[in-house]
Amino acid sequence: MKNRFSWLKSMFWDDLHCFVAVANAGTLSGGAKRLGMSTATIGRRINSLESVLGIRLVDKSPTGVQLTNNGTKILTLANAGARQIDEVQRIAASLRMADWPEPIRISATEPIVSGILAPQIAQLFRMDPTVRVDLRSATENARLISREADLAIRLSQPKGDSLVARRLATLTMSLYAARGYLRGRNPRAIDLSEERLVAFNESYGEIPEIKWISDMGLESRVVFTTSSTGALIEAVRAGVGIGLLPDMFTREFEDIERVTLRLLLPTRTPWLLVHRDLRAVKQLRTVRRWIVQAFEGAQGEDRKPRHATTRP
Repeated sequence: MKNRFSWLKSMFWDDLHCFVAVANAGTLSGGAKRLGMSTATIGRRINSLESVLGIRLVDKSPTGVQLTNNGTKILTLANAGARQIDEVQRIAASLRMADWPEPIRISATEPIVSGILAPQIAQLFRMDPTVRVDLRSATENARLISREADLAIRLSQPKGDSLVARRLATLTMSLYAARGYLRGRNPRAIDLSEERLVAFNESYGEIPEIKWISDMGLESRVVFTTSSTGALIEAVRAGVGIGLLPDMFTREFEDIERVTLRLLLPTRTPWLLVHRDLRAVKQLRTVRRWIVQAFEGAQGEDRKPRHATTRP
């Protein structure tokens, strides 16, 4: 029974496609020519559609076809459906050719877009001069399933069978303070329970930085919170307090330094996501390889610290 209804649905869409072609061409012969079939066949298709719907869609005459009132209403809906079907066929054809017809949309947080991907975008075009990309900074998770993005970088491990996830280079973090804030004090002798702290707020949930501050019993020392990595860095630079910051986003600032205490600090693990159905697209594979290299390159720079960090 299921196969029978699948067959009927396929026949209905074929008939609807014929109706759209004839209505837009104005004649049976014109519609038949567009679809590469005979006038008699396309006439039978429209008769079949009218029978299924139970309404007359066109009035036929020697000079062409005229849409009925019902036919005009159905055409409005059918045109939209036909365009979507054409889009599906176009995308499918592109996938078969291992090509991608649109800019590849990459969704990530603003610090990753501006601090990791954008500085290394030239390398991507050396890998594939024909590629087109759209870097999108997002505070919320773009949905790959509904094609809000083609690739996404997330700072938490994804769930779901429809996505393929690859772990990227780990983001290390350190405590930082402005030289003006330290006022010549030895950064190795700092007692955080007596210092002002700046931190991320809970916009992204209980991220490792927030959990670390809580586990250390330092919530009462936090005087400033924000959801913005840039704002947090600027607060540290301004001497508001000591902040736990991702190393790869701080290397350009010479007015702050690491506070190297004997503490085990948290890390962040980014994940590169792609929909399972798009794994074989050649250009997406190239972009995915570039993103992996961009993270590895950015992390490599952080292995050249301004001050060595002591770990137990």
